[in-house]
Amino acid sequence: EKIVKGGDASKYLENLILVRPLEIDFTLDREEDRGKLAWWLKTYKPNIVIFDPVADFVGTEKSLSDDILARKTAKSLSVIAREFRVFPILVLHFKKESEEPLKNIFEKPHGSKFFVNPAVAQICIERADKQKYEAVKRIHCKFKLVTDVFTFLLLRDREALWYSEIEKDEMRKAKLLPKHVVNFLLEKCNGRAVPTIFYEIAAEQLGCSQKQIKELVKLAIDQGLIEKKQGILIPIIVKTRGKKE
Repeated sequence: EKIVKGGDASKYLENLILVRPLEIDFTLDREEDRGKLAWWLKTYKPNIVIFDPVADFVGTEKSLSDDILARKTAKSLSVIAREFRVFPILVLHFKKESEEPLKNIFEKPHGSKFFVNPAVAQICIERADKQKYEAVKRIHCKFKLVTDVFTFLLLRDREALWYSEIEKDEMRKAKLLPKHVVNFLLEKCNGRAVPTIFYEIAAEQLGCSQKQIKELVKLAIDQGLIEKKQGILIPIIVKTRGKKE
């Protein structure tokens, strides 16, 4: 919350209201919980509400993977959405990897078919590569009125909190590690560089944004790979015996 309100993204989020979680059972099986949600919607008058009740989908005693309970919850949510003219977005979470092959990624999320089938749109987000590309997400989209399922790649800017679409040949932007900026500092800058100039040159030659380079430099400093002396970036070279040169 502090990052969103105080970071670069804050000026774009004037219409975003951050609230504390409602103390309700999202199954909406009780009149008390439905009343609290209705009061909340009436008070804040949102256009879009994002629900992320992960515990209600993976609970052991009762969960929204149960068709009977899920159908009642879906009906209650639909009634509330119509009454308060709000567009609900329900966040589901992937199940653990199964030995049985799935037909498609839309079978992965927890939850009953009574949440999936009536949905106007379904969006599944996964890592493009579980090992290499943590910052790149593969987005799968499925719409009720469109028969085709389409996929695209998004790259996350960790500092600004935004995602931007990229092509497959640009995925190397997310593959960069702190060691890459250390090597660049050694090989291209003779082991010394002014930060602002380094960010610009490294971003241009490594094919990424200056913000990404800046973040990688911060990580390299935290990991003891780079130090900053009198405003100059200097790599910390470690001998094989573990002593710094």
